[in-house]
Amino acid sequence: MFFLSILPLVWISARGVTANGDWNVTVNEFNLTGGAGTGLTGTYTSAAAQTTLTVWGVGNWNWRIDIYKVDNTWSPAFTLYARRTSGTASGGTTYQVVTDVSQPFFTGSNPQSGLGIQYRLQGVSLAVPVNSYSVTVYYTMTQL
Repeated sequence: MFFLSILPLVWISARGVTANGDWNVTVNEFNLTGGAGTGLTGTYTSAAAQTTLTVWGVGNWNWRIDIYKVDNTWSPAFTLYARRTSGTASGGTTYQVVTDVSQPFFTGSNPQSGLGIQYRLQGVSLAVPVNSYSVTVYYTMTQL
């Protein structure tokens, strides 16, 4: 059995971004593609707004949200993706690989709430050792 936990975190200052919502996936015998003796479903997708972001304290400024992850217990076979599913920002609406290096995710202006984020996990298979896996996703806001 696999258990995956994704925890979103943010840096907080006088202005910034807050994240609400995590994602837990349990993979067990019910995820076999065809019953006993078959492989596991390899891709899992969260709810459309599994995490919601709020950008605050920015006045009428333009800003950019960057994203990266820190592996707590993670398999190199896994690939994590994220995309923005709601809000009036620009970009980020197609799945983007979340890496260990901070990278631009999407941009916007003014304070906003309800910026929905959806995750996709690929690479789950019987070849990955049974374990509880965990990764932390970080969101940072930069004034433009």
